[in-house]
Amino acid sequence: MGPLIGITCKLAEDQTEWFVPRPYVEAVEAAGGVPVLLAPPGPDVEVEGPPGGEPGPALAERVRALLDRLDGLLLTGGGDVDPAWFGQPEREKPRLKQPLRDRFEIPLVREALARDMPVLGICRGHQVLNIAAGGDIYQDVRLAVPAPLDHWQSGEKAAHGVALAPGSRLAGILGGAEWMTNSVHHQSVGRIAPGFTACGLAPDGIVEAIEAPGLRFAVGVQWHPELLWRAAPEQARLFAAFVDAAARAARPA
Repeated sequence: MGPLIGITCKLAEDQTEWFVPRPYVEAVEAAGGVPVLLAPPGPDVEVEGPPGGEPGPALAERVRALLDRLDGLLLTGGGDVDPAWFGQPEREKPRLKQPLRDRFEIPLVREALARDMPVLGICRGHQVLNIAAGGDIYQDVRLAVPAPLDHWQSGEKAAHGVALAPGSRLAGILGGAEWMTNSVHHQSVGRIAPGFTACGLAPDGIVEAIEAPGLRFAVGVQWHPELLWRAAPEQARLFAAFVDAAARAARPA
C-alpha cells in the first residue's frame, strides 16, 4: 500500500456537507498515494484558542493523533481565510468564510511542518501554508499589484504563465523555467513565511508558488494542478514528487 495522504475537506456553500472534489483524490491515487479525507471538528467541539493563537488542548491532541497516522498532507482550495489568523483587519468582504477550516487547518499545517511531513498546498492551501508558517496574504489581488491580471478564470484551461525560479525544487519537478497554468483565485500570498521562498511568479508579480528549501517537501501552488494533470505531464510530476516524498518519509533510512 502506498503512503497515506491526508486531504483537507472543503465546505459546501450551504455549509451542509464536507467533501473533497474527485480530481484531488484521483491525482493522489494516480501518483501512488492512498487518500484519507480530513474533516474539521464541528462547531460544538471546543477545540481552539483565539484566531491566530495556539490551539486548545483538544485540538492539539486531535492534530497530533491524525498526523501520527499520515505520511503526507494535501491542502485543498476553498474560501477565504479569516484575516485575524494573519494579524490583519478585514479589508475586503470575504468570499465564503470557513472558520471551521481555518481553526483546524492552520494548527494542522504547523504541526506537519514541525514534523517535516511532506505538505502540498493548492490555491487556498497555498495561502494556508504560508500563513501557518508565519507569512500573510493579500485579501485581494488588487491590493497586491497595481494592475493585476484577471486571476478569476476557468480552472479547466490555461490562463497565464508562471515563471519559476532557476534552481528551485519546483522548477526541477516541473522540468522547465515557465509553464502555463489555470487561475481561479482572488487572494494571493503576501509576505513570504520565514524558511520559505517565492519560486513562481505570474507576469503581474503575483506569487504563484512557494517552497521551503530546508524541509523534506513543503510546496504551495496558487493554481489547480489537480484539474490539469491528466493532460499536462508536468502537473502530474508535481503529485508524483509529493507522494514520493511522503513514501520516503514513511520509510526512513
